[in-house]
Amino acid sequence: MTRDNPTNGGEGQNPTVSTPNRIASLTIGPEATDDPLTHEEQQGLALFATHGLADSASTIYATSVIGVAGEANPIVAQLLEQGWGWAAGTMLLITGLIAVVYPSIAKLDGIPQWFGSVVVGIGLVVAITNIVVGVTA
Repeated sequence: MTRDNPTNGGEGQNPTVSTPNRIASLTIGPEATDDPLTHEEQQGLALFATHGLADSASTIYATSVIGVAGEANPIVAQLLEQGWGWAAGTMLLITGLIAVVYPSIAKLDGIPQWFGSVVVGIGLVVAITNIVVGVTA
C-alpha cells in the first residue's frame, strides 16, 4: 500500500496525515487558528499560570517543607489544614474564574494595559519566594 502525498489534495489522500493547521482546527476548533488571543486574554492566562498554577504548587512545596504554620496568608493556611488537594483545587478554581472574567474587566475604561502585567509579576515574585523558602528551610 502506498501513501499519498498529504499536500497533493487528491483523492485517496491518507486521512491520518494532516497539516498542522488541520490538526489545530480539529483539536481546538477552526476559529482558534484564525483569531489570536487578545492582550487581555493573554494576561488572564498569565494570571492563572502565575497565581494559580505556580503559586499553588510552590505554596504546597514550601509548606510541605516548613509546615502550614509558615503560610503567611491565613485563608490559604486554613485551606492547607484541610489538605493540599483541597488548597490547590480552591486556589486553581478561584484564579481560573478570575482569569475567565479578567479580559472583560480589563477592557473597562481607566484600567491601563500594564496593570495585568504588574499583577502577573507579583504572582511570579510570590511563587519564587515560596520556592526559596522551601529550598532554604
